[in-house]
Amino acid sequence: MKKPTILIGCLSFLLLASCGVEDTAKSNTETTEILSDRTAEGEKKEITVIEQRNELEWEQLLDYDFDRQRNLSELQVNLNDDTEEIRTMGQTVLDYLKAGDVDSAVATVTDASWMSVMLPKLVIGQRNYRTDSAEIPERITVISDELGQQYTALECATEDERAIYLEITPSEIHYFVCDWQDEKLQGTFSSEILRMEDGAYRKYEGTISADGKVQGSMRVSSGTLDMSAGALQAWQMRNTDLQVYEGEIDGDSETAVNAEQFGVYTMWE
Repeated sequence: MKKPTILIGCLSFLLLASCGVEDTAKSNTETTEILSDRTAEGEKKEITVIEQRNELEWEQLLDYDFDRQRNLSELQVNLNDDTEEIRTMGQTVLDYLKAGDVDSAVATVTDASWMSVMLPKLVIGQRNYRTDSAEIPERITVISDELGQQYTALECATEDERAIYLEITPSEIHYFVCDWQDEKLQGTFSSEILRMEDGAYRKYEGTISADGKVQGSMRVSSGTLDMSAGALQAWQMRNTDLQVYEGEIDGDSETAVNAEQFGVYTMWE
């Protein structure tokens, strides 16, 4: 009588063991499928522009490559998506320009902290920032080239909806403001250029036609500024001791007077 009892016990044990193996195998299969699905979802998820930029910049720090740098130069990051420090500094300069306070904008961009914040940890590089603005773009570009020279360009709209542009390079400070009509520069403009090399300063004031030509009267203020105390102080004193010329642009001339001759352009055109 004992043998059947032992046999039944053994069969029960085998059945339980087989069920356990089956459940474990099924569980492992389901886990694998879930992990595979999650991996697939992760691969499908698009990398953000900031993540792409940061990854490429890290690769550049390890091993500089010209093609990689070209790819970086084409990326545009929304200013509002970047770090708080970058957002604050970039928006501060844009706000200065919108309010017409170009001196404060120049002071901020020419300060050493500007590049360390807006182009962090990069000896060679370029960053392009933008905001989700309305009709007139809001853009900031900062560059440090292979020679260690630094460039900054900013574009936005003034509070009265005029296009405004500021560019600071090793060779000049360039600032202009112009009416914005039909999605282009058109109407009255003012363009100022200070040459770093010798302090030569020019300010052009006139009117741009719909086809991008200067027409009507032109006012030109010029002088040589003292650069001994630096570009910022010279810029802040730019409206003193200037010679002023006024005259009509010859509309019948065979040679077109292009607005770009007077510094009416942006680096993005």
